[in-house]
Amino acid sequence: MNHFFKIIMLSLLLSCSSNNMEDAALGEAVKTKNKSQQLRKDVKKNTRSISAGRNVTDCNTVPMEFSPNNDSVNDEFIIPFLSKYPDFSIEIFNELGIRAYNYINNGRKKPIWWNGYANTNLIVFGSGPISVGTYYYIIKLNDGSKKGYKGRIYLNR
Repeated sequence: MNHFFKIIMLSLLLSCSSNNMEDAALGEAVKTKNKSQQLRKDVKKNTRSISAGRNVTDCNTVPMEFSPNNDSVNDEFIIPFLSKYPDFSIEIFNELGIRAYNYINNGRKKPIWWNGYANTNLIVFGSGPISVGTYYYIIKLNDGSKKGYKGRIYLNR
């Protein structure tokens, strides 16, 4: 074979391989997007089934993050086990130690969970959405015990 002909064949072969790799990459991107959409559907479905069918009030865990973005999934900082403590209180602070949210349940049957809005002077002109980031909480059970919870929560919009 002619040396020039070998170079043309090699470049055509590489060009075809490149197109196939681009097609494969595009196919993987579509598969990933579809998997992501399916995962969101599964999360919504499972969240509904958990809240409808399982008793999560016995689990003393506090969520590590929530996303108040009005998609009906994790839009509020809900702590199910607090239903056993009708007089609980929650304080949320930013990274500078400034209180962003303060709530005292006062025996309510349906608590008003934190939705990512400040209800203190963190926002200059009243209540408003606070920015994405890590916040720190203090939960007091107010049941006569000294037990409480401290930790951090990541807010992602």
